Amino acid sequence: MPSNLGPLLASIAAAVEREAGLTGRVALRLTDDADMASLNRSFAGKSAPTDVLAFPSGDSQRPGDVAISLERVQAQAAAYGHSVEREFGYLLTHALLHLAGLGHEDNARRREMRQVEESVMDSVGLPRARQTVE
Repeated sequence: MPSNLGPLLASIAAAVEREAGLTGRVALRLTDDADMASLNRSFAGKSAPTDVLAFPSGDSQRPGDVAISLERVQAQAAAYGHSVEREFGYLLTHALLHLAGLGHEDNARRREMRQVEESVMDSVGLPRARQTVE
Protein backbone atom coordinates (compact mmCIF):
# COMPACT_ATOMS: atom_id res chain seq x y z
CA MET A 1 0.00 0.00 0.00
CA PRO A 2 1.42 3.38 -0.94
CA SER A 3 2.40 5.28 2.21
CA ASN A 4 1.45 8.65 0.72
CA LEU A 5 -2.03 7.59 -0.42
CA GLY A 6 -3.89 10.84 0.35
CA PRO A 7 -1.57 13.18 -1.54
CA LEU A 8 -1.21 10.65 -4.37
CA LEU A 9 -5.00 10.38 -4.80
CA ALA A 10 -5.37 14.16 -4.83
CA SER A 11 -2.54 14.65 -7.34
CA ILE A 12 -3.85 12.00 -9.72
CA ALA A 13 -7.43 13.28 -9.48
CA ALA A 14 -6.27 16.82 -10.30
CA ALA A 15 -4.13 15.60 -13.21
CA VAL A 16 -6.96 13.49 -14.66
CA GLU A 17 -9.30 16.47 -14.36
CA ARG A 18 -6.77 18.63 -16.30
CA GLU A 19 -6.06 15.99 -18.95
CA ALA A 20 -9.50 14.41 -19.44
CA GLY A 21 -12.04 16.68 -17.76
CA LEU A 22 -13.20 14.16 -15.14
CA THR A 23 -14.89 15.82 -12.17
CA GLY A 24 -17.17 14.64 -9.39
CA ARG A 25 -16.92 12.05 -6.64
CA VAL A 26 -15.58 8.57 -7.31
CA ALA A 27 -15.87 5.69 -4.84
CA LEU A 28 -12.57 3.79 -4.49
CA ARG A 29 -12.55 0.20 -3.22
CA LEU A 30 -9.13 -1.13 -2.18
CA THR A 31 -9.38 -4.88 -1.96
CA ASP A 32 -7.68 -8.24 -2.49
CA ASP A 33 -7.53 -10.81 -5.29
CA ALA A 34 -10.39 -12.92 -3.93
CA ASP A 35 -12.76 -9.97 -3.90
CA MET A 36 -11.57 -8.83 -7.34
CA ALA A 37 -12.17 -12.31 -8.75
CA SER A 38 -15.73 -12.14 -7.43
CA LEU A 39 -16.27 -8.66 -8.90
CA ASN A 40 -14.69 -9.69 -12.19
CA ARG A 41 -16.96 -12.75 -12.38
CA SER A 42 -20.09 -10.75 -11.54
CA PHE A 43 -19.46 -7.78 -13.81
CA ALA A 44 -17.17 -8.99 -16.61
CA GLY A 45 -17.95 -12.72 -16.71
CA LYS A 46 -14.31 -13.63 -16.07
CA SER A 47 -13.42 -16.08 -13.32
CA ALA A 48 -10.01 -14.70 -12.34
CA PRO A 49 -8.79 -11.77 -10.31
CA THR A 50 -7.82 -8.61 -12.15
CA ASP A 51 -5.82 -5.58 -11.09
CA VAL A 52 -8.43 -2.85 -11.58
CA LEU A 53 -12.08 -2.45 -12.52
CA ALA A 54 -13.91 0.74 -13.41
CA PHE A 55 -17.68 1.04 -13.23
CA PRO A 56 -18.82 4.14 -15.18
CA SER A 57 -22.16 5.60 -14.11
CA GLY A 58 -22.70 8.25 -16.76
CA ASP A 59 -23.41 10.80 -14.00
CA SER A 60 -21.07 13.81 -14.04
CA GLN A 61 -21.50 14.38 -10.28
CA ARG A 62 -20.65 10.72 -9.48
CA PRO A 63 -18.92 9.42 -12.61
CA GLY A 64 -18.47 5.92 -11.22
CA ASP A 65 -16.65 3.54 -8.95
CA VAL A 66 -13.17 1.99 -9.04
CA ALA A 67 -11.88 -1.21 -7.45
CA ILE A 68 -8.14 -1.95 -7.16
CA SER A 69 -6.54 -5.16 -5.90
CA LEU A 70 -3.69 -4.26 -3.56
CA GLU A 71 -2.33 -7.79 -4.01
CA ARG A 72 -2.05 -7.17 -7.78
CA VAL A 73 -0.48 -3.75 -7.13
CA GLN A 74 2.32 -5.31 -5.10
CA ALA A 75 2.85 -8.30 -7.42
CA GLN A 76 2.83 -6.19 -10.59
CA ALA A 77 5.14 -3.55 -9.13
CA ALA A 78 7.67 -6.29 -8.36
CA ALA A 79 7.19 -7.94 -11.77
CA TYR A 80 7.57 -4.65 -13.68
CA GLY A 81 10.47 -3.44 -11.52
CA HIS A 82 8.94 -0.20 -10.32
CA SER A 83 7.52 1.17 -7.09
CA VAL A 84 4.21 0.26 -5.51
CA GLU A 85 3.30 3.97 -5.78
CA ARG A 86 3.85 3.93 -9.54
CA GLU A 87 1.77 0.78 -10.03
CA PHE A 88 -1.05 2.01 -7.82
CA GLY A 89 -0.97 5.41 -9.51
CA TYR A 90 -1.05 3.85 -12.96
CA LEU A 91 -4.00 1.60 -12.14
CA LEU A 92 -5.94 4.46 -10.56
CA THR A 93 -5.19 6.71 -13.54
CA HIS A 94 -6.24 3.99 -15.97
CA ALA A 95 -9.56 3.48 -14.18
CA LEU A 96 -10.30 7.19 -13.87
CA LEU A 97 -9.66 7.65 -17.58
CA HIS A 98 -12.20 4.91 -18.28
CA LEU A 99 -14.69 6.85 -16.16
CA ALA A 100 -13.84 9.94 -18.27
CA GLY A 101 -14.73 8.00 -21.42
CA LEU A 102 -11.32 6.93 -22.71
CA GLY A 103 -10.83 3.34 -23.75
CA HIS A 104 -8.62 0.86 -25.52
CA GLU A 105 -11.01 -0.89 -27.90
CA ASP A 106 -8.78 -0.33 -30.93
CA ASN A 107 -5.21 0.78 -31.64
CA ALA A 108 -6.02 4.48 -32.07
CA ARG A 109 -7.96 4.68 -28.79
CA ARG A 110 -5.30 2.58 -27.05
CA ARG A 111 -2.57 5.02 -28.18
CA GLU A 112 -4.64 8.02 -27.10
CA MET A 113 -5.31 6.51 -23.68
CA ARG A 114 -1.66 5.55 -23.21
CA GLN A 115 -0.54 9.10 -24.04
CA VAL A 116 -2.93 10.58 -21.49
CA GLU A 117 -1.93 7.95 -18.89
CA GLU A 118 1.74 8.78 -19.31
CA SER A 119 1.07 12.52 -19.22
CA VAL A 120 -0.82 12.13 -15.92
CA MET A 121 1.87 9.89 -14.46
CA ASP A 122 4.65 12.29 -15.52
CA SER A 123 2.79 15.25 -14.00
CA VAL A 124 2.49 13.53 -10.60
CA GLY A 125 6.16 12.53 -10.54
CA LEU A 126 5.70 8.84 -11.37
CA PRO A 127 7.07 8.58 -14.92
CA ARG A 128 7.67 5.30 -16.69
CA ALA A 129 11.30 4.23 -16.36
CA ARG A 130 12.93 4.95 -19.70
CA GLN A 131 15.19 2.31 -21.18
CA THR A 132 18.61 3.66 -22.12
CA VAL A 133 20.37 2.32 -25.20
CA GLU A 134 24.11 1.88 -24.90
